[in-house]
Amino acid sequence: MKRPNIIPGTHPIEQGQYVLPTIEITRLMDKIIQIIKDGGPGMIVYGRPRLGKTRATMFAVNYLPSELETPIPVLVADCKSYRVPSPEKFFRDMLSDFSFGFNSKKDEIVLRNQIVNLMHEKAEHSNLRRIVLIMDEAQKMTEWQYDCLIDISNQLVRRNIRMTTISIGQEQLVNRRSFFLANEKAHIVGRFMASEYRFKGVQASTEMEFVLQSYDVMKLRI
Repeated sequence: MKRPNIIPGTHPIEQGQYVLPTIEITRLMDKIIQIIKDGGPGMIVYGRPRLGKTRATMFAVNYLPSELETPIPVLVADCKSYRVPSPEKFFRDMLSDFSFGFNSKKDEIVLRNQIVNLMHEKAEHSNLRRIVLIMDEAQKMTEWQYDCLIDISNQLVRRNIRMTTISIGQEQLVNRRSFFLANEKAHIVGRFMASEYRFKGVQASTEMEFVLQSYDVMKLRI
């Protein structure tokens, strides 16, 4: 077979613009589909660093519309650490991650309402009236940030919109869940950590064989 002539530096592998399916990703995909179909409010995906948890989750979520036969809007935000935390900073960073333009002088109530309105607008394009929120590096999130998400979720519920939150993070995320349970914060666990999935990556030669075959039979980009 003649190899294609590709300009150096433009191949998706060189640019990092690809995701190859693995057996572990298909397991994660099945779990997320189950959560959505069951109407689950949230789950955590955790594992050690550099396993590809975020890309795997995005890959799985991108297949939701074909599996559920309806569009499912997805918004992604990166969790950040704050020297002086405030809801205003949290909401502002979320809107920035959503590529939403806003006036820097707006207060937290206006910023929160902008997030709710944005989610409402997107969710109306789905027959399920559902939106998926992915919070990356979620081990950084503290109680007050979860309380901010609860406020958003409550406003959406009043508009008959359901939000499923998928929190992606390192193994400290499980410790955070245990801390909340031990300190009577079950409402946070129930909304955002009701289910969990430990992402393990490739662990066997048969799984690596599956990955290598994907180079030959699939052309996937994100």
